[in-house]
Amino acid sequence: MLFAAFGCTTTEPPAEEQLAQPEQERTVRPEIEEAAKEAEKKTIEALKAVQLACEAYAVDWGVYPSAASMIELRPIVTPTYMYDHDLPDLDGFGSPLAILSSPDGYLIGSAGPDGIGNTDDDLCLREDLRLTRESCGLEYPGGEGASRP
Repeated sequence: MLFAAFGCTTTEPPAEEQLAQPEQERTVRPEIEEAAKEAEKKTIEALKAVQLACEAYAVDWGVYPSAASMIELRPIVTPTYMYDHDLPDLDGFGSPLAILSSPDGYLIGSAGPDGIGNTDDDLCLREDLRLTRESCGLEYPGGEGASRP
């Protein structure tokens, strides 16, 4: 070693020993974990707000509104069933919400924590009130599986 030639010593183990050591576990800082929980809570609130607008529409008309996006849904349900400023466009993670609604039912989706649509961490809410974490199979604003900007 070059250090030894100048009379210096090192306390680092040889490279072979460094590779043999197991990786240390990664821990998530509590404030990051808390922020993720808060973003998920806000996402669920956003999904339920859109659901409330669809359900209120269905009470009056006997069918759910027909919309393939939040842009299409907004003029159908506001201001009669929800004030415009109360109908969210984004989830708690900052990604656009997606919806597919027909007279028979609806599916409202969030791209989830990774911000990429149609992955296993998506949050999906259906007309049968089931909230699931799975790929929703929706087209998110910006294209299929679009991620947040």
